[in-house]
Amino acid sequence: MNPPTPPRIVIRLLESLLPEEYRDAVVGDLIEESALRARASTRATATWWCWGQVARSIPLVLGSDLQRRHWLGTLGVAIAAYVAASVLESVGVAVVSRLLHPDDRLTIVLSVIVGLATMVLGGYAAASIRQGAARALAGIILIVVAVLMVTMPDSAPLWYGLTFLIAGPAAALAGGRLSLIQRAGGLIARRRAKGRIMRRGIRLAVLIFSCGLPASCAAPAQTGGSMDFLLDELVALERSALDRWIRLEPQGYLDLYAPDVTYFDVSTERRIDSLAAMQARLAPMKTMKPPFSEPRYERVAPRVQQHGDVALLTFNLINYGKLFDGVERELARWNSTEVYARVGNSSWKIIHSHRSYVQPPQASAP
Repeated sequence: MNPPTPPRIVIRLLESLLPEEYRDAVVGDLIEESALRARASTRATATWWCWGQVARSIPLVLGSDLQRRHWLGTLGVAIAAYVAASVLESVGVAVVSRLLHPDDRLTIVLSVIVGLATMVLGGYAAASIRQGAARALAGIILIVVAVLMVTMPDSAPLWYGLTFLIAGPAAALAGGRLSLIQRAGGLIARRRAKGRIMRRGIRLAVLIFSCGLPASCAAPAQTGGSMDFLLDELVALERSALDRWIRLEPQGYLDLYAPDVTYFDVSTERRIDSLAAMQARLAPMKTMKPPFSEPRYERVAPRVQQHGDVALLTFNLINYGKLFDGVERELARWNSTEVYARVGNSSWKIIHSHRSYVQPPQASAP
């Protein structure tokens, strides 16, 4: 059975808020931690924990995004978009009311529809002017609506305030997303035009290198005692990194990764490229509190295959830990692949890493 994951709406909300370079790392960590908590207690408890993490993360993400994108200019664009959307909402409601002459209840419904539409337009305009301004606009809407609901609770029905509290920021983010999609479409068209020109040069370069590449570049694989020594060396590097990893200290592996490292595991939707991307992915790990104690691991059947300056290390990994009841349990079984290469001063560095779950054996039919 697949491990439990957070509710889809939680993942979509985080993906809308987080910058692209941090998105896979944070969402992946949330999925892994949620799975561990669901195994240790119940899925409902894990779901509530996920919502709590998202609620605590939204102010931090918005603040970090504003700071990273020159917060003063971004905030100014967001405020201007909010004012413009509010004015447009007032004008729209007045025009619709004059044309339709609705009763009070219908007026409130029309106000919701017009208000959310103007927030979509505001998010679109803000993101078109400055990247990240739609997220700031969503934060402003959330704060303003929350303050109005607390200070003026009798000014509108409760459902009206809750609708804008939830759907208002979502509408601004949706407008920003539309702007991003439109810009991406234009960029793809320009890249296709450039690609047609570049492909001819690439074909020529491939032809030149293919004709000029000497066969002597391929180094023979090593065997015997040197392979035993290499296996001991790489296993020692892995042991040092894993000893820190199970204590939620990722720096051991970060020190082993090459600058152009690539990475896959069960939580990644696509390949992670570069050391900088891995640093961003693993940064939240330093502040996480594990749902288990006394972690340990067992490495099974390590094997190394060397070809020149590249070595392939494969092994199985079993994680153990004590959960809330104090009983040690097997937490996960992994298939592990590490591709090492000699980099720079001839030290071994990981250029590719891949982790996948070991599939449980299928029950035989009676």
